[in-house]
Amino acid sequence: MDTGRTYSMTSDRRHKIHELLARALEHDPDDRDAFLAGETRGDDALRAEIDALIAERERDLPPRDPVPDSLVGRIIADRYRVDARIGEGGMGTVYRATQLNLKRTVALKVIRAQYLGNETAVGRFEREAHAIASLKHPNIITIYDFGMSPDIGMYIVMEYLAGRSLGRELAELKRLRPQQAIRLARQITSALEAAHNAGVVHRDLKPENIFLETTAAGPLGKSLH
Repeated sequence: MDTGRTYSMTSDRRHKIHELLARALEHDPDDRDAFLAGETRGDDALRAEIDALIAERERDLPPRDPVPDSLVGRIIADRYRVDARIGEGGMGTVYRATQLNLKRTVALKVIRAQYLGNETAVGRFEREAHAIASLKHPNIITIYDFGMSPDIGMYIVMEYLAGRSLGRELAELKRLRPQQAIRLARQITSALEAAHNAGVVHRDLKPENIFLETTAAGPLGKSLH
Protein backbone atom coordinates (compact mmCIF):
# COMPACT_ATOMS: atom_id res chain seq x y z
CA MET A 1 0.00 0.00 0.00
CA ASP A 2 2.76 2.43 0.95
CA THR A 3 4.63 1.68 -2.27
CA GLY A 4 1.52 2.34 -4.36
CA ARG A 5 0.85 5.63 -2.57
CA THR A 6 4.45 6.79 -3.08
CA TYR A 7 4.26 5.96 -6.80
CA SER A 8 0.96 7.84 -7.13
CA MET A 9 2.37 10.95 -5.45
CA THR A 10 5.47 10.79 -7.66
CA SER A 11 3.31 10.47 -10.77
CA ASP A 12 1.12 13.41 -9.70
CA ARG A 13 4.19 15.48 -9.04
CA ARG A 14 5.62 14.68 -12.46
CA HIS A 15 2.34 15.62 -14.12
CA LYS A 16 2.20 18.90 -12.19
CA ILE A 17 5.75 19.78 -13.24
CA HIS A 18 5.08 19.12 -16.94
CA GLU A 19 1.78 21.01 -16.85
CA LEU A 20 3.31 24.03 -15.11
CA LEU A 21 6.31 23.99 -17.45
CA ALA A 22 4.02 24.10 -20.48
CA ARG A 23 2.07 27.03 -19.03
CA ALA A 24 5.26 28.88 -18.11
CA LEU A 25 6.64 28.55 -21.64
CA GLU A 26 3.47 30.19 -22.99
CA HIS A 27 4.38 33.38 -21.12
CA ASP A 28 6.67 36.07 -22.45
CA PRO A 29 10.09 35.72 -20.74
CA ASP A 30 9.60 39.14 -19.11
CA ASP A 31 6.40 37.94 -17.40
CA ARG A 32 7.42 34.35 -16.74
CA ASP A 33 9.13 35.01 -13.41
CA ALA A 34 6.07 36.70 -11.94
CA PHE A 35 3.85 33.87 -13.17
CA LEU A 36 6.05 31.19 -11.61
CA ALA A 37 6.41 33.15 -8.37
CA GLY A 38 2.64 32.98 -7.93
CA GLU A 39 2.19 29.38 -9.08
CA THR A 40 5.02 27.90 -6.94
CA ARG A 41 4.67 30.07 -3.84
CA GLY A 42 5.62 27.98 -0.80
CA ASP A 43 7.18 25.19 -2.87
CA ASP A 44 10.81 26.12 -3.50
CA ALA A 45 11.65 22.64 -4.77
CA LEU A 46 8.97 22.88 -7.47
CA ARG A 47 10.23 26.30 -8.56
CA ALA A 48 13.80 24.98 -8.74
CA GLU A 49 12.69 22.03 -10.90
CA ILE A 50 10.79 24.30 -13.31
CA ASP A 51 13.68 26.78 -13.55
CA ALA A 52 16.10 23.94 -14.29
CA LEU A 53 13.88 22.55 -17.07
CA ILE A 54 13.48 25.98 -18.66
CA ALA A 55 17.23 26.58 -18.51
CA GLU A 56 17.84 23.17 -20.10
CA ARG A 57 15.43 23.94 -22.94
CA GLU A 58 16.98 27.34 -23.60
CA ARG A 59 20.45 25.82 -23.56
CA ASP A 60 19.43 23.33 -26.23
CA LEU A 61 18.00 25.99 -28.55
CA PRO A 62 20.29 27.08 -31.40
CA PRO A 63 21.41 30.73 -31.18
CA ARG A 64 19.26 33.04 -33.24
CA ASP A 65 19.93 36.47 -34.62
CA PRO A 66 17.49 39.04 -33.26
CA VAL A 67 14.72 39.76 -35.75
CA PRO A 68 13.92 43.46 -36.08
CA ASP A 69 10.28 44.37 -35.51
CA SER A 70 8.75 45.42 -38.82
CA LEU A 71 6.53 48.07 -37.20
CA VAL A 72 9.32 50.05 -35.53
CA GLY A 73 9.91 53.27 -37.47
CA ARG A 74 6.60 53.16 -39.31
CA ILE A 75 3.85 55.80 -39.20
CA ILE A 76 0.43 54.47 -38.22
CA ALA A 77 -2.78 56.22 -39.30
CA ASP A 78 -0.73 59.30 -40.29
CA ARG A 79 -0.49 60.20 -36.59
CA TYR A 80 1.69 57.78 -34.64
CA ARG A 81 5.36 56.94 -35.17
CA VAL A 82 6.29 53.56 -33.70
CA ASP A 83 9.53 54.00 -31.73
CA ALA A 84 10.13 50.73 -29.86
CA ARG A 85 8.54 47.45 -28.88
CA ILE A 86 8.05 47.41 -25.10
CA GLY A 87 5.87 44.44 -24.28
CA GLU A 88 3.62 41.60 -25.31
CA GLY A 89 0.40 40.32 -23.80
CA GLY A 90 -2.37 37.88 -24.51
CA MET A 91 -4.27 40.25 -26.80
CA GLY A 92 -1.42 41.91 -28.65
CA THR A 93 1.91 43.72 -28.77
CA VAL A 94 2.59 47.06 -27.08
CA TYR A 95 4.90 49.71 -28.53
CA ARG A 96 6.22 53.05 -27.36
CA ALA A 97 5.17 55.57 -29.97
CA THR A 98 5.05 59.31 -30.61
CA GLN A 99 1.83 61.14 -31.40
CA LEU A 100 3.23 63.41 -34.08
CA ASN A 101 0.81 66.35 -33.96
CA LEU A 102 1.16 66.76 -30.16
CA LYS A 103 4.72 65.44 -29.89
CA ARG A 104 3.80 63.30 -26.90
CA THR A 105 4.85 59.78 -26.02
CA VAL A 106 2.05 57.21 -26.03
CA ALA A 107 1.61 53.46 -25.74
CA LEU A 108 0.32 51.83 -28.93
CA LYS A 109 -1.21 48.38 -28.61
CA VAL A 110 -1.67 46.37 -31.81
CA ILE A 111 -4.26 43.61 -31.46
CA ARG A 112 -3.29 40.13 -32.59
CA ALA A 113 -4.57 39.18 -36.04
CA GLN A 114 -6.21 36.01 -34.68
CA TYR A 115 -8.83 38.12 -32.90
CA LEU A 116 -9.76 40.19 -35.95
CA GLY A 117 -11.78 37.37 -37.49
CA ASN A 118 -13.87 36.92 -34.34
CA GLU A 119 -16.76 39.38 -34.68
CA THR A 120 -17.91 38.78 -31.10
CA ALA A 121 -14.46 39.49 -29.66
CA VAL A 122 -13.95 42.56 -31.87
CA GLY A 123 -17.38 43.95 -30.98
CA ARG A 124 -16.81 43.44 -27.26
CA PHE A 125 -13.34 45.00 -27.48
CA GLU A 126 -14.70 48.06 -29.28
CA ARG A 127 -17.53 48.53 -26.75
CA GLU A 128 -15.17 48.23 -23.80
CA ALA A 129 -12.61 50.56 -25.41
CA HIS A 130 -15.26 53.25 -25.84
CA ALA A 131 -16.55 52.71 -22.28
CA ILE A 132 -13.07 52.90 -20.73
CA ALA A 133 -12.18 55.95 -22.83
CA SER A 134 -15.12 57.77 -21.26
CA LEU A 135 -13.90 57.05 -17.73
CA LYS A 136 -12.01 59.71 -15.79
CA HIS A 137 -10.29 57.87 -12.95
CA PRO A 138 -6.75 58.25 -11.58
CA ASN A 139 -6.33 54.48 -11.27
CA ILE A 140 -7.45 53.50 -14.78
CA ILE A 141 -5.17 53.91 -17.75
CA THR A 142 -6.33 56.67 -20.12
CA ILE A 143 -7.27 55.72 -23.67
CA TYR A 144 -6.59 58.39 -26.29
CA ASP A 145 -7.56 56.71 -29.54
CA PHE A 146 -8.86 53.51 -31.06
CA GLY A 147 -9.19 52.43 -34.66
CA MET A 148 -8.45 50.16 -37.59
CA SER A 149 -5.56 50.56 -40.00
CA PRO A 150 -5.36 48.65 -43.30
CA ASP A 151 -1.71 47.74 -42.72
CA ILE A 152 -1.76 46.60 -39.08
CA GLY A 153 -5.43 45.99 -38.24
CA MET A 154 -6.94 47.03 -34.91
CA TYR A 155 -5.00 49.27 -32.54
CA ILE A 156 -5.54 51.22 -29.35
CA VAL A 157 -3.56 54.24 -28.13
CA MET A 158 -3.09 54.82 -24.39
CA GLU A 159 -1.13 57.03 -22.05
CA TYR A 160 2.49 55.99 -21.68
CA LEU A 161 3.34 55.03 -18.09
CA ALA A 162 6.73 55.02 -16.40
CA GLY A 163 7.20 52.26 -13.86
CA ARG A 164 6.57 48.51 -13.88
CA SER A 165 3.83 45.97 -13.35
CA LEU A 166 2.81 44.64 -9.96
CA GLY A 167 3.85 41.22 -11.27
CA ARG A 168 7.46 42.33 -11.67
CA GLU A 169 7.36 44.10 -8.32
CA LEU A 170 6.26 40.92 -6.56
CA ALA A 171 8.76 38.79 -8.46
CA GLU A 172 11.59 40.95 -7.15
CA LEU A 173 10.36 41.85 -3.65
CA LYS A 174 8.26 38.69 -3.01
CA ARG A 175 5.77 40.71 -0.94
CA LEU A 176 4.52 44.25 -0.37
CA ARG A 177 4.66 46.17 2.87
CA PRO A 178 1.25 46.04 4.61
CA GLN A 179 0.52 49.75 4.16
CA GLN A 180 1.60 49.64 0.54
CA ALA A 181 -0.62 46.61 -0.12
CA ILE A 182 -3.62 48.30 1.54
CA ARG A 183 -3.11 51.51 -0.44
CA LEU A 184 -2.80 49.60 -3.71
CA ALA A 185 -5.88 47.46 -2.94
CA ARG A 186 -7.93 50.60 -2.33
CA GLN A 187 -6.74 52.16 -5.57
CA ILE A 188 -7.53 49.11 -7.70
CA THR A 189 -10.91 48.37 -6.07
CA SER A 190 -11.84 52.01 -6.67
CA ALA A 191 -10.88 51.58 -10.34
CA LEU A 192 -12.90 48.36 -10.61
CA GLU A 193 -15.94 50.01 -9.05
CA ALA A 194 -15.77 52.86 -11.58
CA ALA A 195 -15.41 50.38 -14.44
CA HIS A 196 -18.30 48.22 -13.22
CA ASN A 197 -20.52 51.28 -12.90
CA ALA A 198 -19.77 51.99 -16.56
CA GLY A 199 -20.70 48.43 -17.53
CA VAL A 200 -17.11 47.23 -18.01
CA VAL A 201 -15.94 43.98 -16.41
CA HIS A 202 -12.19 43.35 -16.16
CA ARG A 203 -11.80 39.84 -17.57
CA ASP A 204 -8.14 39.31 -16.75
CA LEU A 205 -7.29 40.97 -13.43
CA LYS A 206 -3.86 39.78 -12.29
CA PRO A 207 -0.57 41.35 -11.09
CA GLU A 208 0.74 41.65 -14.66
CA ASN A 209 -2.28 43.84 -15.54
CA ILE A 210 -1.83 46.21 -12.63
CA PHE A 211 0.78 48.89 -13.29
CA LEU A 212 2.70 50.79 -10.62
CA GLU A 213 3.25 54.20 -12.14
CA THR A 214 6.23 56.13 -10.80
CA THR A 215 5.07 59.48 -9.39
CA ALA A 216 6.49 62.11 -7.03
CA ALA A 217 4.06 60.91 -4.35
CA GLY A 218 5.09 57.27 -4.74
CA PRO A 219 3.79 54.34 -6.84
CA LEU A 220 0.28 54.85 -8.22
CA GLY A 221 -1.65 51.71 -9.07
CA LYS A 222 -3.39 51.68 -12.45
CA SER A 223 -5.64 49.04 -13.95
CA LEU A 224 -4.62 48.04 -17.47
CA HIS A 225 -7.77 47.00 -19.33
